Amino acid sequence: MQNNDQMDILQQLFSKAQYYQKCSICNKEFGEGESVCLGFDVNGALICTGKCCKQNVKQPIYSSNYIKRVYTIPDDEDVLWRYLTFPKFVSMLKTQSLFFSRVDKFNDPFEGAKGLIENEGKWDSSYKNIFKFAIGLSSQLTESQMEAHCNAMLDGFKMMCKVERLHTFINCWHKNDCESEAMWKLYCSDLTQGLAIKTTYKKLSKELNHISDIKIGEVQYIDYTNRLLGPQDAFWFKRKTFEHEKEVRVLIHNVQDFEEEKEGIDIPVSLDRLIDSVYVSPVAPQWFVDVVDDITKRYGLDKRVRQSDLGAKPFY
Repeated sequence: MQNNDQMDILQQLFSKAQYYQKCSICNKEFGEGESVCLGFDVNGALICTGKCCKQNVKQPIYSSNYIKRVYTIPDDEDVLWRYLTFPKFVSMLKTQSLFFSRVDKFNDPFEGAKGLIENEGKWDSSYKNIFKFAIGLSSQLTESQMEAHCNAMLDGFKMMCKVERLHTFINCWHKNDCESEAMWKLYCSDLTQGLAIKTTYKKLSKELNHISDIKIGEVQYIDYTNRLLGPQDAFWFKRKTFEHEKEVRVLIHNVQDFEEEKEGIDIPVSLDRLIDSVYVSPVAPQWFVDVVDDITKRYGLDKRVRQSDLGAKPFY
């Protein structure tokens, strides 16, 4: 098998196989838990079928039960919060957009991780087995040649996974019916000048549903000790230590015409339709609340600016 054939298989496995939602032959949508088979047809084309057309798979690569998505979609009326600094709030108003950070720019090194470094050999082995199926059934390679080809494909595949982190962008929200003191402290570097915007999943989704490659869902928090993740699935998982974030993320893959030196992208939205209200930090002075109210109006955002409920005074 020539190098260009290897790369073609890698590209198909990486960019297409992850997103099959219906049978390649009859276009019947897969049901949750349905047995599906990924492989090559008689002409060497990569296909994915259910039981309906499984006979068309001449060289099977991989079989599994279909899972529609690895993330959970929030309910329409779930309340979402985005905590941010004053400069980021002003930038949002000025650009009339939401900022999506490039995955490799997050502080958490596990963003997009497939597993723990000590389990990398297991991950490598599972994908090498897929490659052996892909090229071995019709090849005349010796065992050593097969091993060399599979190692080369694995190296290429892992390089694609690393490049994918540079072309994946995320906008983060916190799901909660009420404010979170922990989130105020975590995401507002100067708490006296922190802000939060409040919306619902329905409004966020409606503002972004015109973008074809966008996904919105809840992050899952896992123990990576005995867990290995696929190339696309990895962006929907974080370590359990972050479970308090209750994160809902908006994710975009493969942004076109992106300048590599930039740390993220701005996606235009109607802030007036998106935002329910603007909250100011519970420890912010009154003059800062007034400034936020003034600049919000200057940029045409007709929303109530209120100080956090966490600043309420008790009696004893």
